[in-house]
Amino acid sequence: MHDPLKTRFGAAFVLALTMASLAAPRAQQPPPPAAPPKPATPAAPAAPAAPAPKVLVPVGVHPGAIEAIRTVPQPVLAAIEGFCVGGGLEIAVACDLRIATDDARIGAPVGKVGFPFALPELLPLLVLVGPGVAADLLLAGRVFNGSEAQACGLVQRAVPRDDHARVIEATTRAIATASPVAARQNKAQIRNLLDGGYAYTREQLEASFGFLDSEDYREGIAAFLAKRPPRFAGK
Repeated sequence: MHDPLKTRFGAAFVLALTMASLAAPRAQQPPPPAAPPKPATPAAPAAPAAPAPKVLVPVGVHPGAIEAIRTVPQPVLAAIEGFCVGGGLEIAVACDLRIATDDARIGAPVGKVGFPFALPELLPLLVLVGPGVAADLLLAGRVFNGSEAQACGLVQRAVPRDDHARVIEATTRAIATASPVAARQNKAQIRNLLDGGYAYTREQLEASFGFLDSEDYREGIAAFLAKRPPRFAGK
């Protein structure tokens, strides 16, 4: 991901925080007290008030942002170039697809700046790569290149930098030309099975066949039989 870190889907970008924004906690000053009314008679000057204490506000990726990426119906693809660390990794892990350059730098050496991963960000990482790789990233502070990240399942693909834009374009085009109904249902079912411990109810099973009533399903079958490209409406 670039600096500022970006999550890309089609032509839309979502800005994430950079390490520069983590250089120091934000300081929030309470509002100054209202000035006292003027005394009717001269009074001795008051002692100077003690400075108001600073309230430190932790900086990080808001858990709601991570959950929004996971639950938005559309597929989200992270195009990773250069450094993708800390908050950038949190956002990339929440995406459905991650395609990196082979020389990207991907990790979470958060111990070096004095804080752990929050639980809402740790859980998706743990589900994606397992406890061994998660410990290597968080405890040992490993920063993988793109090829190493692909080998451990942190990204789906690592490609040469010169091919990266072409691969991203081809992947987003493949997603955009497929059935939106199928894409939404596939994403939701992956999420639901993960959240449900790989179990499903009879109601969920029956609902999974709802696509049979969709226009996209009928169009897909008709296009296949006619040997023409489908024209999906997302309905």
